[in-house]
Amino acid sequence: MDTDSAHTEAEEVEQNPEPVNGHEVLAKLAELPVSTWRYLWESPPIRHLGPMAQDFYAAFGLGDSDRHIHQIDSSGIAFVAIQALCKRVQELEVQVDQLLSKQHGSEGGGITNR
Repeated sequence: MDTDSAHTEAEEVEQNPEPVNGHEVLAKLAELPVSTWRYLWESPPIRHLGPMAQDFYAAFGLGDSDRHIHQIDSSGIAFVAIQALCKRVQELEVQVDQLLSKQHGSEGGGITNR
């Protein structure tokens, strides 16, 4: 499937896209309890890692139930959080560069690359 047909298909089945504040999602994600666990029917050596569905639903309100987490929702949260972290790193890099520039300017030396 090419990109154009994938885009068209998404437009046919997905409705009401809304922008998301990545920094708000990241803050909620940072507070979300994450643990290892297993399903009742699995043997004790089997473990999974992730949040409880009830906590995920309470934090983000995504999906149709607090009984399970849809893969698309957990992936979406991860994508948004990564984007927010990238933006934050870029902001911090600018601040570090500015501080280094001020420091080197007051010392009379040149700026070195990090």
